[in-house]
Amino acid sequence: MVSQNEVEIVVKGIELSWTTCGKMQEEKLVLDDISYVKAENGKGFERIFSIKIEENQDFRVQQMISMIKARIMPDLMLIMPDIKPDNLAQYIKYCSF
Repeated sequence: MVSQNEVEIVVKGIELSWTTCGKMQEEKLVLDDISYVKAENGKGFERIFSIKIEENQDFRVQQMISMIKARIMPDLMLIMPDIKPDNLAQYIKYCSF
């Protein structure tokens, strides 16, 4: 079984990798409770790489889905063990982006 410490190291490494990639490629980089890299020209790396929503989960996930549909946020995301809310999959399961 993987320890929580190992999970945290992997998650931190992935976040560092995507943050560095976004800065190097001069893409739109948003670091917040929903962190993502969005290609400015429509070509390049795009990914939601961290989701940590603690409060107003229903509202924030619906807001995230609206932003994905409006093409403000990327429609690709990394699903990692530390993603919160735990029921994110239930929300996005029936969405068509």
